[in-house]
Amino acid sequence: MAVLNELVTRFSFIGSLKPQKTFNANLKQSVKLLAGFQAAVVASSGLVYHWINSVSEAIDPIIQLSRETGEAVETIQALGYAASQNGSGLDAVQSSIKGLNKNLGEFVRTGGGPAAEVAIQLGLNLRKSNGEVKKASDVMLELNERMARFSSAEQSDILSKLGIDGSMIQLLNQSDSAISSLMKKAEQLGIVNKEQADQLAAYNDANTTLRFGLKSLQNQIAIGLTPVL
Repeated sequence: MAVLNELVTRFSFIGSLKPQKTFNANLKQSVKLLAGFQAAVVASSGLVYHWINSVSEAIDPIIQLSRETGEAVETIQALGYAASQNGSGLDAVQSSIKGLNKNLGEFVRTGGGPAAEVAIQLGLNLRKSNGEVKKASDVMLELNERMARFSSAEQSDILSKLGIDGSMIQLLNQSDSAISSLMKKAEQLGIVNKEQADQLAAYNDANTTLRFGLKSLQNQIAIGLTPVL
């Protein structure tokens, strides 16, 4: 009631309309400021949304590769960093894990294939002590101990037969301690762990569902309009 009385007093038509005009001018300015603030909030929200999407979409291939091959997301990222310091990069690590994993699968299924051939030549054991086949990353990290005695041309052939990207040759010629040091540095700099990866994967799945739902809605509306058109 006090506010109402104040407004009645402020906008009293006795004497002058100046108080009302002043109030209107201030209100108009306030509306403009609020509109600008709203636009800024909407724009900022949009930028944050696209930024989060770009981050999650960049990490999603690592998550999917981890789920397909059993490799830890931390290992893939750490190897990617180590590779980037030796003439290669994360993409090469991912393609190498896929290629080597495929050849290891052939070895498990048939007992032969290019992986078995290279393993015999290099004295690699592709199985753990419990009989399980080793992960691709484990096999890669064992290669550096055995490739030194081969020429660069022979090393390239070895990597090709295993399905490993040729740009990985510099990394795999590093010592165990050098590779381990680089991977630890990647962890210190900050990498996405499994829990965070699962969270990002859930976000990506929700986005996919949302886009599919919106597309389905558009289709239904368009189909519903066709008789009218």
